[in-house]
Amino acid sequence: GSTFCNVFAEDVTAKMGAPLPRMMANDLYNWLGGSGGRNAGWKPVSAAEAQRMANQGQPTVAVYHNDSGIHGHIAMVRPGSMAGAGNPAIAQAGAHNFLHGHLRDGFGSLPVRYYTHA
Repeated sequence: GSTFCNVFAEDVTAKMGAPLPRMMANDLYNWLGGSGGRNAGWKPVSAAEAQRMANQGQPTVAVYHNDSGIHGHIAMVRPGSMAGAGNPAIAQAGAHNFLHGHLRDGFGSLPVRYYTHA
């Protein structure tokens, strides 16, 4: 029942020079949206901007906060193309691991926020 989306995102962003702290996905969502993220160079962007930044090689994530107290989810926005509005290319670890997918493959219709490191 354990998944490690947060570890995947933390490892990838660290290798890209923009490390995320070691936290669960819900905590990363809060950190990215708060002063922790801003102080570490992360900023919120739209889905289209997230895809554009990932295509330029910038560390970019999609993150969901699960209000029920169960773990949320985080994935890397990866270089590629949008598969429709609000559906950027992603790579993720979790219940389903993949390197070449799109947001809806990993998050379904969950409300996500996007952040990039500039």
